[in-house]
Amino acid sequence: MVTIKDIARQANVSSATVSYVLNNTRCISPETRERVLQAVKDLDYVPNASARSLREKRSKIIGLIVSDISNPFYPDLAKACEDAAYGEGYDVMIFNTNNQKEHMQQAILRLRQERVDGILIVSAMEHDQSMIQELIGQGYPLVLVHRKPQGLDADSIVADQFLAVRLAMEHLTELGHRRIAFLEGTEGSPVNKERREAYKLLVKEMGLESRESWILDGDGSCRSGYDAIAGMLAYMPENQRPTAILSANDMAALGMLDAAFDRGLGIPEDLSVIGFDDLFVAGNRRVQLTTVHMPRYTMGRMATDILIRKINKKMPEKVEQVLPVKLMVRRTTGPVPG
Repeated sequence: MVTIKDIARQANVSSATVSYVLNNTRCISPETRERVLQAVKDLDYVPNASARSLREKRSKIIGLIVSDISNPFYPDLAKACEDAAYGEGYDVMIFNTNNQKEHMQQAILRLRQERVDGILIVSAMEHDQSMIQELIGQGYPLVLVHRKPQGLDADSIVADQFLAVRLAMEHLTELGHRRIAFLEGTEGSPVNKERREAYKLLVKEMGLESRESWILDGDGSCRSGYDAIAGMLAYMPENQRPTAILSANDMAALGMLDAAFDRGLGIPEDLSVIGFDDLFVAGNRRVQLTTVHMPRYTMGRMATDILIRKINKKMPEKVEQVLPVKLMVRRTTGPVPG
């Protein structure tokens, strides 16, 4: 491996002069600078990032912890983080937790071992509160994105989940629906909890029909959406079925559409379906899913900007930002049957 000493020997200068040129810390004559840079190029020298981070006490890396990288929601958000980070000279190291507590513990441990300058946590679950609180207590730079467990006093960028559910419910009631079901998302997710609580509150506020059986089990996956429709058709009498369903997210809603097609159920003629997220596939001409747009790119970009400012001690005040959402009306919702 090429070292600074090799560069110095090639350029016929001291190791200190090479260091000054590479770090731009001293005034060096143009001729000497050119010799050093040419030697760097000829020898294909790659600086030791670990040594630099120890010297500068900065790694110029931020960590990004997500819950399910296979869900298109998270790559979109991750791209926003990378776009913002690269513009400020930072790299991004990504970890995936699959919503498992032990995976979150391992991700935080690894990121701290790598001496990252701060962490963006997109996958915070209720069971992660204590370890996140420990980081906050130590003054470690972090920003919660999308999910924020209740009780955590941390910088955060989230979407307005109550507004998201209200927009969906108002749209359905305007179409005449009175029997509206809710498909659960990931158990322990603050977002799922907020949406479920909003759904229950709005059912009462709007005077809609209410049944415990209309809160359907799910986990946010495409399969859970498929199984929810299959179970509803198998076990609920037709006169007790909902006429519309709020899905946990777009992925589960896509599973619902598949199940409805397999069983000859018309969407939206027999059942209206609304998702959350507005993934790229939702607007596909063959899908045309009515959904609530979550500003994931904006969340990722804003959170990264805030984190970097926190790292550089340019933002002492706490930030708790709630972003607006937007209903995207397409073809999977229609008037109540009959």
